[in-house]
Amino acid sequence: MSGRMRSTLRGQALAILPAWAIALAPAQAANLIDHHQHLMSPQALSVFSAPKAITAADLIAEMDAAGIDRAVVLSAAYGFSNPFKKPGPDEYARVRAENDWVSMQVARYRRRLTGFCAVNPLRDYALREIERCSKDPNLRTGLKLHFGNSDVNLDIDEHVERTRAVFAAANAHGMAIVVHAHANIDHNRPYGAQQARVFVERLLPAAPDVTVQIAHLAGGGGYDRAVDEALGVYTEAIERGDPRGPASLF
Repeated sequence: MSGRMRSTLRGQALAILPAWAIALAPAQAANLIDHHQHLMSPQALSVFSAPKAITAADLIAEMDAAGIDRAVVLSAAYGFSNPFKKPGPDEYARVRAENDWVSMQVARYRRRLTGFCAVNPLRDYALREIERCSKDPNLRTGLKLHFGNSDVNLDIDEHVERTRAVFAAANAHGMAIVVHAHANIDHNRPYGAQQARVFVERLLPAAPDVTVQIAHLAGGGGYDRAVDEALGVYTEAIERGDPRGPASLF
């Protein structure tokens, strides 16, 4: 079994919990890891619907209450390049600032928090930002991509090629990849088995040496026929031992 196909649990006394399960974790549980958390900077409130900022201290308090030992914090910097939020001329500066804010938050709790950088893979500065994040000890572990917020459409060849280059850059820097693979829902972008096959056949081969995790069981806040079709493609790839298959579905 290739490195891509090995389970993220193999050989480790870890439990991967989806966000909804954190509140159900017993307080006495030890060595639990939440592999998908977000913080919310004050500046991020301008592009995300959230009532208030969420700092690392806030997250640590919730982890303590739920008995979670460690967590992966995924930057939401891609929110500043959401094409439907009318990014301004200072877009890249705001993306950098958000990644840096996450880095500084994670640095306060290095034993317990691991930070991931984030970019919109369609932006011209994406490779530059990955290079910069790869040198940051608090962000170099991985890369978060959000196809919905970034309006990645895998039916468009240019989008596939740009995203493939981002996968290759993450691979070159040894950065694991977490992908919200569901296409934009509000604008009815195509999503299902066809797009999942493009993901497996064209994107994953560009990152053969790092773990690629597909978030939310290939969904995006719900479960319908399109999600079921995409999930079927991914699970079949895993079951048949396809070296191009994702390392995990979360």
